[in-house]
Amino acid sequence: MMQLEDALNLLAKILELKEVNNIQQMVFVESWNGKTYQEIAQKTGYDRDYIKDVGCRLWQSISNHLELKVTKSNFKAVLRQYELETLSSNNDNLNKTCEKLCINGSLTDINSQFLVGRNREVIQLKKWILLDKIRLITIVGMGGIGKTALANKLAEVIKEQFDFIFAASLLQYSQFKDLLSEFITFTSKIDKNTIVQDFNDTHLIDKTLKIMASNRCLLIFDNLESILCREQISGNYQKNQTNYNYFFKRILETKHQSHLIITSRENIADLKRQNTKSSSVRSLFLSGLSCSEADKILEEQGLSSSLSLVTKYSGNPFFLETAATTIKSLFSGDIEAFLAQDILIYGEIYHLLEDTVNRLSPVEKTVMHYLATNGKSQKLDSIIKNISPQVSRRELIESLESLVRRSLITVKQGEILPQPLLAEYITLSE
Repeated sequence: MMQLEDALNLLAKILELKEVNNIQQMVFVESWNGKTYQEIAQKTGYDRDYIKDVGCRLWQSISNHLELKVTKSNFKAVLRQYELETLSSNNDNLNKTCEKLCINGSLTDINSQFLVGRNREVIQLKKWILLDKIRLITIVGMGGIGKTALANKLAEVIKEQFDFIFAASLLQYSQFKDLLSEFITFTSKIDKNTIVQDFNDTHLIDKTLKIMASNRCLLIFDNLESILCREQISGNYQKNQTNYNYFFKRILETKHQSHLIITSRENIADLKRQNTKSSSVRSLFLSGLSCSEADKILEEQGLSSSLSLVTKYSGNPFFLETAATTIKSLFSGDIEAFLAQDILIYGEIYHLLEDTVNRLSPVEKTVMHYLATNGKSQKLDSIIKNISPQVSRRELIESLESLVRRSLITVKQGEILPQPLLAEYITLSE
């Protein structure tokens, strides 16, 4: 049976590039759950006639795209039938589709990774690629937040728009030329040994861009942080990986019809400077899941919903999946018994946070330690006053910007807040 999340994804597909706004999505969700227009109006505080008008326009829009009569009373049945017909059509072309996909050097289908929520993010990324023609997109967020799953989900949704989809984790490629050699071999069937022997890095980039110009390619480079410097300000390449920077600039400057998605725990300094509305670069910063989305992770483990657990882990999918497994195996599914132990940071969660801190520069560690030990959010003036003169103001500003690029602090109305669980890890590690 079709679930609400599947229905929302299907809605985005049917309406193609037309982004569903918040009020339309709310009416769709509540209608899916069997609410009347009057009940929706009472719940949201809107006028009933307004809610009905939004609904009627939405059903009409779906009707126009499907060339079928769609109403509030039949839209669920229509969508389920459309899904069945689409699945049947996709199965007929499965072998052909799989030939277009390459992940870490192996031909495979991309429809394999569980993703909770992120409907808005998928719609936004789809718009950037198919409508706005953005050439390079970075998906940035701390470890475990779901960057890879989101990129794979997007590829699944838009794969029919491309001739080739090439996804690679940079953890698997120690040298730049190995990665591009893999891409060229996959798309042009040139023997990989020939490429390695006869092509230098410049030739590899030129050949890659020619392929990207003559074919519609979607490239996904995962784990970019693995080629960036540790214990320095974020977003700087390791000395032997600077060709990536040149390659990314060529992608932005050269005419072609392809797109590159990068996932990383930290944004690249050079790309951040080019991330304006008039450029071909966009960055999507992932935060935690909402409580309703995160509850689905708990449901997968047979657990009940828990606002406390979701809040303590800031909606981080990996943290929640790890905790849910522990709660099920050691606490017989009792979330409150787990929380009573007051041990949120352990096992893989501990190691991920440890690695996150180990990547920081000395000044970044000083800033995070100050924020962690002082508890509540801090104003910039207070941070400058208390940390300098031991750190120059220039270094302090650079470090704060670097922590923003790492998604480890947020700035709201002049207040600077650390990522809560990371702050707790730093406090416990003293």
